[in-house]
Amino acid sequence: MRGWVLFHRELDPAIPEVPEILRFQEAASAMGIELHILNPHRFDLIVGAGDDWGTKYQGHPMERPDFILCRTGAETDYFTLALLRHFERRGVRLVNGPATIERVADKLHTLQSLSRASLPIPRTILGTFPIDVGLVERELGFPLIVKTLKGSAAPAS
Repeated sequence: MRGWVLFHRELDPAIPEVPEILRFQEAASAMGIELHILNPHRFDLIVGAGDDWGTKYQGHPMERPDFILCRTGAETDYFTLALLRHFERRGVRLVNGPATIERVADKLHTLQSLSRASLPIPRTILGTFPIDVGLVERELGFPLIVKTLKGSAAPAS
């Protein structure tokens, strides 16, 4: 069995996500799974009619994997989503496919989807800037957690 992990950064152990990515590779190896860590921005796709696979990585043809695990996180961009949609349409099994990534990239959309599914969500305000502190205190109270709509803010150093 062969799989790919799509990861958008260099494999520098100082980057917080890298040890997790390398653990995926170690676990796969222990199970006899060939797992390659690939940067989505190093792919070229030749899209044509029919079953033409036409996938190159750094200029080299790539055989179709059995699965792809996307670990590009909140920084997933249009190019990566287009790549994933192509692989999905070509029948590759995806873990964290494009629709899922798009849904969870927007925290308000995620909360709305969870609420629609009758799952409990924290009371939330989508506010303007500058924030109306009185509104926040009346509706939510303090202490509270403030998040950006997309991505994750790095902790202050």
